[in-house]
Amino acid sequence: MDHKYISQLKQLRDTIAIGVSEGLQLLKAHDGNMEAMISSFKKQSLDKVLTSTRQHESYVLPLLEQHQYDSSRVIEMIEDQLSLVQGAEVPSTLYYLHKFRNDKSMAVTKIAELIIHNNKLERMRPFAVNAFPWFYAAEMAGLNAYDLCVVSLTEWLDYEEQEPFSSVIHYNTDLVTRQMELIGLPELARDICCSAAIAWRKNKSTKKGKLTGTTRTSLYHNDKKFREALKRFSKNKVLLIEHLYDYISANQAHFS
Repeated sequence: MDHKYISQLKQLRDTIAIGVSEGLQLLKAHDGNMEAMISSFKKQSLDKVLTSTRQHESYVLPLLEQHQYDSSRVIEMIEDQLSLVQGAEVPSTLYYLHKFRNDKSMAVTKIAELIIHNNKLERMRPFAVNAFPWFYAAEMAGLNAYDLCVVSLTEWLDYEEQEPFSSVIHYNTDLVTRQMELIGLPELARDICCSAAIAWRKNKSTKKGKLTGTTRTSLYHNDKKFREALKRFSKNKVLLIEHLYDYISANQAHFS
């Protein structure tokens, strides 16, 4: 590090959001002239944000001043606020598909949250401390087929992340398996239905009051077909997110 500019670099970084290497380079380029360097950096940052977002300077400049001319941060903020893709305002769903195209799980989660917010869906009060809160059936029935598919599958996947497979197969089974078939995963839907049917038979043959969470899991796993279905599900679960992302992409016109 050039010790000639160390004290100036600290002062500079207290004023604007600039990295160490870039700060040293600009200080050298302006021979330590702080005023000239700061002016140059601010202009570069403003030009970068204006080019990327295509917004008016009157909108961009206050945000840059608020965030020490951190152009990358301000660009992301503006894109989030206005749902911008390459400077053009697009529907929120398309924005999330684009922004999280390399993280499809996050994309479908954000889109599901958007649907829940736009439709003001209200969750039921959990009947136990650790119970997973579902939405009221009447409100779910009010969703169009596309929104229903996204919300029901993302909620089911959230539940699956928290609970064992032996519990998940009882969670709105008919609804979620219909949606799995809709997005092109009939085999996965059959595995869920098969597992649920096995569980129902096992439950029916067990004395009332004798079945706890632990014994239920053990009982189900003793069944070969149940184990095979669980194995296939575990292997192919990632397809749920991929197919749901593709389903949303193919039906963008039906989402806000």
